[in-house]
Amino acid sequence: MSVYDSLFNQMIKQSVRIAKSKNIKIYTFAFYYSHEDSAISVCIDDFQNSQKTLLKTKKWSADQFLRCYRAGDIEAAGLFGRGAVAGRSLSLGDFVLWNLAWNPIAKPKNYKNFALAIIRAVERNFDEIASEAVQGENLVFCCSGKDDEVQYIWPALSFSRDK
Repeated sequence: MSVYDSLFNQMIKQSVRIAKSKNIKIYTFAFYYSHEDSAISVCIDDFQNSQKTLLKTKKWSADQFLRCYRAGDIEAAGLFGRGAVAGRSLSLGDFVLWNLAWNPIAKPKNYKNFALAIIRAVERNFDEIASEAVQGENLVFCCSGKDDEVQYIWPALSFSRDK
């Protein structure tokens, strides 16, 4: 049992209620830990917004790829090519709902245990989250880690296969 269990459960329930009240079908569900604010929140995206944001990213990546390629910088071009084929936006600030259930929280002493507590909370509340998802098999979860805003990513299928 983690010291975060109760808080994370409450945050999930509150966020799912908000998504439901706004008729948002969850496509991506993210826990975001802000290192600057020492706070944790939930961000939710739907399919339409993810695709709209993704198209902007793909266009930008394609332009950068072309610029680098034409300049003869194949190494840099290769870096931008990957961004043009990704299938989902993970830009939390562009999500349709963000900073839901915002809570100040002390800086985690152990990021591994912190991330594991988040994943366990998502697993415990999987059915509630999935009930508001556009399609359970397309639902993806993610959370921040020590080094990145989106460090851990896992598909809903990770949990739904257990049932």
